Amino acid sequence: MKVQMATLALAEHGYMQFKLHIHDDLMAEITRDGLDAKTVLRDRMCRHLKRRLGHVPWFFFIMEEYAKDGTKTRPHGHGSILVPRAPLPKRGKGSRRLRAIAASEGIEKAEIKAGYAVVCQALRAAGGEGRGRFAITTGVDQCRNLWHRPPYHALFNSQWVDYAFKHAKTVSNLLGDGRLAINRDLTQEAQRLWTLLTRGEAAITQWRQSDSP
Repeated sequence: MKVQMATLALAEHGYMQFKLHIHDDLMAEITRDGLDAKTVLRDRMCRHLKRRLGHVPWFFFIMEEYAKDGTKTRPHGHGSILVPRAPLPKRGKGSRRLRAIAASEGIEKAEIKAGYAVVCQALRAAGGEGRGRFAITTGVDQCRNLWHRPPYHALFNSQWVDYAFKHAKTVSNLLGDGRLAINRDLTQEAQRLWTLLTRGEAAITQWRQSDSP
């Protein structure tokens, strides 16, 4: 329910869905050091997003190591992330296309597309891109570690949330039990939305007053 509320909050702003595999060599290090894959991926996402955007946009993901048909696969997270507006790059790949979009469709749309590109860069880096296309530990090609869909403003998206949670209760010695990562700001926004739906605007007003210094 928390993630459904979080999805409604994300829908107000525009977001993208993603599936992010952890690079096999990074996963080998995580396993070797006895670390939690969810925590490592969450912290890496926060670090790379903040480095590129100056802040961490709302996001959540659920870790799993099984494919849709139940066969075991490489550890990965299914989730959604808010796509913020970002300044248009002055040069480099895609800069001409973004300027053309700004001229024909407006600066807001161009900056959203720029934000989309930056978020994708951050996710790839968080997953371990840069360690080599072919993993040293497994020899597996890592070039498709990130799958994503463009941001959109659908109000309800229960199918994606259900899909992300499809193996959440499956026993995993590698991933453990707590497989949901959701950043604190999005959790708070989901709680506010739930309060609004269940208790009305007066409760939200009281909540905001209690947050005041």
